[in-house]
Amino acid sequence: MTENVAPTTPAEAGGETESLEPVRARLEEIYVNDPAVKDHGVSLGEVAVGHVEMHRDVTEDMVNSHKICHGGFLFHLADTALAYCVATFGAAPVTRRAEITYVAPAKLGTRLTAIARQQIEFGRDRMIEVRIEADGELVAYFTGHSTSPRPRA
Repeated sequence: MTENVAPTTPAEAGGETESLEPVRARLEEIYVNDPAVKDHGVSLGEVAVGHVEMHRDVTEDMVNSHKICHGGFLFHLADTALAYCVATFGAAPVTRRAEITYVAPAKLGTRLTAIARQQIEFGRDRMIEVRIEADGELVAYFTGHSTSPRPRA
């Protein structure tokens, strides 16, 4: 198994934003054709190879009976960040397995940021870590295993 830890910021990816333009363009093309993301208030933030940030505001329709963001919306944001993180490599991923730990509540009106980083790559598979913060405070920690399907013959 080969460990391939991605840079944490575009500056660590080489410092040149020009080299990241094709990566961002690829993700923006995916986003335009991704209603499960685009139509649900998720936006694309910082991008580097093996690193993506996605954003979403906690709105009234996301709050549960406890008056906090429903965990399903946090999972959706984390899973989306995983997919876009893997797509920075040019892969067309699907999530094989994922786990989330809810650390603190995300309240109505807070800005969620999902910070996804590749941790390990092996074959067509990648392990991604996603930290979800609400206004800078950790609210959920997600780990996911993605794979790129084999081309059909």
